[in-house]
Amino acid sequence: MECKPEIRGATMADRGRGLVCLFLVTFLWGLLLPVGTFAATLTVDDNGLDCPGAPFTTISAAVLGSAPGDTIVVCNGTYVEQVTINKSVTIMAATGQTPVVMAPATMAVPKAIMRVTGSGVTVRIEGLTISGPGASACDSLESGIRVDGGAHAVIRNNRLSEIRDNPFSSCRNGIAILVGKQSEGATGAATILTNIIQGYQRAGIVVDNTGSRAVIAENQITGRGPTSVIAQSGVQVSRGATGEVTANAISGHLYTGCGEQDAARTGCLRFVAAGLLLFEAPTTSVSQSGNTFRGNQSNVVVVTDLLLAPGP
Repeated sequence: MECKPEIRGATMADRGRGLVCLFLVTFLWGLLLPVGTFAATLTVDDNGLDCPGAPFTTISAAVLGSAPGDTIVVCNGTYVEQVTINKSVTIMAATGQTPVVMAPATMAVPKAIMRVTGSGVTVRIEGLTISGPGASACDSLESGIRVDGGAHAVIRNNRLSEIRDNPFSSCRNGIAILVGKQSEGATGAATILTNIIQGYQRAGIVVDNTGSRAVIAENQITGRGPTSVIAQSGVQVSRGATGEVTANAISGHLYTGCGEQDAARTGCLRFVAAGLLLFEAPTTSVSQSGNTFRGNQSNVVVVTDLLLAPGP
């Protein structure tokens, strides 16, 4: 049967055959479309009270049941879980709601509350509160959001808080957002916009390793303030990573564990608290503009000496 788009002047029978043909072509074409062409919206509600009828009670279950391109809407509640996202989906708070994703007492390696991983994977995370603390001292919680495996994350309008050990410790874990990690050969990319980041242990945002990159803009990044426990950084770009750091408010990074005279005698200069830390500067490329620095021991620190290694 030949389908003709022009049926003006045709008989009623011709028009009928044309419409039947058009229906069959459309139907058969639909059968040929790949599964997942039409994105779905999946709803998560921990207790069924805020979004009645939601098919999922955990974010991890929704991720498992999703297909690339889907949107996962998270309703009010406290979700005590580690979430690994290895497909291109959007995870966002329900309109007007403020769900919390919280570190469980036992964290599986790499001890991230939310992990975005996988080559070619692009994930959007928006409107969530991601919170610690870890359950114990030293290395109980490594990061709030971790991006690795060549994945890319868009991290926007979230609140990250208390990404730290309990009690707050001098261990060099506790990074709110970690993109790549040289010591594990991990790389990642991220666009980090308009988040509130506070209460972390080691650093607010770290972009680490050659091949890792991030755009970091319009975030509010607040350290612990004066502390003798650990030298914090608001943003660290290190070991060959690249970053664009623009229009952020970075404050409260002040290490009080060593005075200037102590540093000269004991080597305390290796502990540097900074608003923006560039480590292994010859291989690290950073552009920064329009940032507001306040209450930092040093606003911008460029480190080339390997003895001053800040981690991770």
